[in-house]
Amino acid sequence: MRTRETPSRWPDETSCSAARHRCASKTPTPPPSSVTTTQARKVKWRWFGGSSLSNCDVIIQTDRAVSRVHAEIIVDVMAPRSSSRNRSSNDLPNVRIRDLSKFGTFINKDSGSQAVNTFPNKKAVLKDGDLISFGTGIATFRCTSYSSLEL
Repeated sequence: MRTRETPSRWPDETSCSAARHRCASKTPTPPPSSVTTTQARKVKWRWFGGSSLSNCDVIIQTDRAVSRVHAEIIVDVMAPRSSSRNRSSNDLPNVRIRDLSKFGTFINKDSGSQAVNTFPNKKAVLKDGDLISFGTGIATFRCTSYSSLEL
């Protein structure tokens, strides 16, 4: 699956710290974007900055601090979508992020977290609802399990 981030107008509903960052840098903070897949297999996405590359999974063009090869998100095993609404958190796949960048990848940056590159092997486990920020934080994505998206 290939997804390209497209610039758009962003709503003003942001946290206080994000609003302070936006005012200080004069750059609007976009809402989290999403990338999903429904294939039942191990998945690895590579996140890239700059212009389009033929082998990239996600292209981020909104932040110059996003490296050409910035991060990998690894989903160990994705189970087929179940119609059962009684899925437990143990049924969710193990999702990890590995930082490959120069300028950092952050989990829940506005909450004052560490950069992923400070963790052992530059890897961290992602949980449902985590915000992943690349570079300076203009490019932000939310990690969401598909079980939480079921209606």
